[in-house]
Amino acid sequence: MITVVFVAPNAPDPRGPTGARCYAHLVRQLVGRGHRVRYIVSGRAAARDLSAATAFVNGPAGAFSLRAVEPAREPAWRRKFRSAIWPNRPPAGCPVRSAVDHAVGQGCDIVHLEESAGWYGAGRDRALLSVHHIDGIDLAGERVWTGLSGWKEAVQSRRQETQVIRGYRHVRCLTPRLADAVQQINRDASTYVVPAALDLADYPVLPEPAASLPKR
Repeated sequence: MITVVFVAPNAPDPRGPTGARCYAHLVRQLVGRGHRVRYIVSGRAAARDLSAATAFVNGPAGAFSLRAVEPAREPAWRRKFRSAIWPNRPPAGCPVRSAVDHAVGQGCDIVHLEESAGWYGAGRDRALLSVHHIDGIDLAGERVWTGLSGWKEAVQSRRQETQVIRGYRHVRCLTPRLADAVQQINRDASTYVVPAALDLADYPVLPEPAASLPKR
């Protein structure tokens, strides 16, 4: 049996965003195979969403825990000052960081963090970063950076990706192209290509739409 600490911005919801759907099935499989999962949502989540996620995983008592922890609120000037050096890095006293420290302190084998929550695990032992998005690849040709604010956003996004990825020795990527990009940023990292997957048995099969007849 292994113990995994998950940190992601969404609860593991089979009908939520793409990452939440994939993690929902992954967590349920882990718990179903006798492993223990402590899941931390790094942000606000409705109680009904947490209850639905817990019911979906449907693990035995003590095998799965789920909690949502909101990041610390701080003055805008302090946040902007810190982000100028470390884009979007949470402050030292952030409640999410404290929750992750506590969960890891209880003992775990793997700390699995989605890239948007990557600051909470950078530099930790046995940490795995899950990368499913890099702006330079996924937004190529779709976003036009205009003006000072657009240029700043592009630079800060790239800096955040670079700083977070360089804080990990192990990185899971959805595609080989993402893995190549991660290796260019952090040549010391071990990358693993693991595509996103869903259990189709959890989704109803819809009938094919009837062929439209030509109008007479």
